[in-house]
Amino acid sequence: MPDVHITRNDHLDRNTPQSAGILRLAAINSDLSNSSHICGGIMIAQPHTASSVHHHGEQETIIYVLDGSGQVRWGRYGECSETVRPGDFVFIPAHLPHQELNPTEETVTWVVIRSGPEPVVVNLSGFDPIASTSAR
Repeated sequence: MPDVHITRNDHLDRNTPQSAGILRLAAINSDLSNSSHICGGIMIAQPHTASSVHHHGEQETIIYVLDGSGQVRWGRYGECSETVRPGDFVFIPAHLPHQELNPTEETVTWVVIRSGPEPVVVNLSGFDPIASTSAR
């Protein structure tokens, strides 16, 4: 019988793909839990920060807003945007360029689940028209 794996909050792994402006911490992945189909962790955005514009390759992403109000922008030029608050769920399709933002004075924390055993982050270098208008 397979074992249940618990990752304690003081054992979250910083060794995960990053994009500028957001701290990603892994909790469940193939290394930490022998997961073969999903991975998960948290993202933390300090006040007045924004991630790089990025996508997650073939992976679909579900975000649950745990604490603070943030913003998600998406589309080739960030033409779509929504404010997200605690209790909201966000679905991001595979390959969709997007950006997480925290324009507020408080820290924002998201729980993130992806459809692969290791997180994929593809930062889109040379393409940051969103960031230039989002963070102070």
